[in-house]
Amino acid sequence: MRRVGARNKQTRSVNFMKGTTAGKKKSYIVVLIPCVVIFFIFLLAQRPEAQAGTPVTNFVQHREQQEGVLGKTRAEANAQGTESGLAGRGKYRCAVVIDAGSTGSRVHAFKFEASGEELTLLDSTFKAIEPGLSSFASEPVQAGKSLVPLLDKAKAFVPDDIMQETTVELRATAGLRMLEPSEVQSILQEVHTVLASYPFKVLDDAVSVMDGADEGVFMWVTSNYYLGNIGKPAEMTASVIDLGGGSVQRAFALAEGQPTPDTLADDSLRTITAGGQAYKVYVHSYLGFGLKAARMNFLKPFDAVDEGHPCMTRGYEGRYHYVDENVSVKADENDGADVDKCIATIEREMNFEEDCGVEGQCSFDGVWSGGSGGGSERNYVSSYIVDIARDVGVIPRQSTQQAVLLDEFRGAADKVCGLEYAAIQQSYGHYLNNDTDLPFICMDVLYAYVLLKRGFQINGDKEFTLVKQFDYKGKKVEAAWSLGAAINTLGKHSVAEVLGQE
Repeated sequence: MRRVGARNKQTRSVNFMKGTTAGKKKSYIVVLIPCVVIFFIFLLAQRPEAQAGTPVTNFVQHREQQEGVLGKTRAEANAQGTESGLAGRGKYRCAVVIDAGSTGSRVHAFKFEASGEELTLLDSTFKAIEPGLSSFASEPVQAGKSLVPLLDKAKAFVPDDIMQETTVELRATAGLRMLEPSEVQSILQEVHTVLASYPFKVLDDAVSVMDGADEGVFMWVTSNYYLGNIGKPAEMTASVIDLGGGSVQRAFALAEGQPTPDTLADDSLRTITAGGQAYKVYVHSYLGFGLKAARMNFLKPFDAVDEGHPCMTRGYEGRYHYVDENVSVKADENDGADVDKCIATIEREMNFEEDCGVEGQCSFDGVWSGGSGGGSERNYVSSYIVDIARDVGVIPRQSTQQAVLLDEFRGAADKVCGLEYAAIQQSYGHYLNNDTDLPFICMDVLYAYVLLKRGFQINGDKEFTLVKQFDYKGKKVEAAWSLGAAINTLGKHSVAEVLGQE
């Protein structure tokens, strides 16, 4: 099994149920357009700030226009004096979405109140498991079986009387993008078989590999909705940074009139109109720079050499495995970890010297940063960076949202990297809830620090927010893109269409 190069892998999107690779990509773009349109409409219909009697319709992305599904639900409820006035007037609909990431799979099941073509989110459930589907490249049957606990969770959540009209879909992300097409096809075939064994409805396009830029766009939409920013000027919106296992995404709204490079890829700039505002959202997915993938990048230069790795704490020797690669790892037996040398190693492998074509505006690996201004200043950071911060003491372990400064990551690194590995086992045995991650705790903290400081150029004097969950209707909800996928599917397919599709 061969691992595909990081730069080339970014262009691959594999769809199990559609024809050629080029055709799949076009199909997925077509699917994405109404998805974001419908998602925005849903979000604005749900906003607490929405004015009674003001319908939200006709949202535009990529010059496409579509009448609003969900557009007047919240306004009509407010006009009646209470949202509870909607309860029981329509039919419940549910949707199940599985986010198959590089290090694990997560199921999100949603329950909506449907009134005609309008939907109101009522409830949701969530469950996560490890490892990710890419771990089963040589055992595709096991990939399908690994999803059983997630599907059982969703089955218990969905009412029996609408089980057969409830759609289920799986969108794989960075982990599968790193595999060979034949391996991906085998895994997705088994996934489809397992999904079809449940009483849910598996539509023709229900199983696919999703492009990383789409992840970033959905995270931007989700975060700015929960923050109440939709409809405000670009400068008042938030930037999102989402560190997964195989890739890291950043997305933010550019300032009005801000120029973009002629060489910018088409899928890196999304035009979205919502709440009376037109947003140019810059998004990029850095495949190969997720936490688990980046470790491999940083470790490989020291594989099978006598020199100890400067990011490893004294007393550790072992191996690191990611996808189809396996390298030897050991610390310097005399000095242990060295923070400055570790940072230098990380920076070298992130390719900061590679030109992006715009002087002074490069992030890393030859990618344009998006420039400054617009919504780039208010940063909300999610996924692995939050987990790292909680487990090394930057924020409390139970925290779901907190503002921090960069120096707090550097301070945590100085403390952790200065310990011997035996002491780390004693004090940080809970790290990422996985013993195989613990040896790399020093490297991980410093990678988060370098990624935010130099990679995404966050000002050291300005706070940014770590977010694991948002508050929604008195409940904690995961900051994830899955809701957009659910709304897209229900918006495209009526109950009659779902039940009539063979």
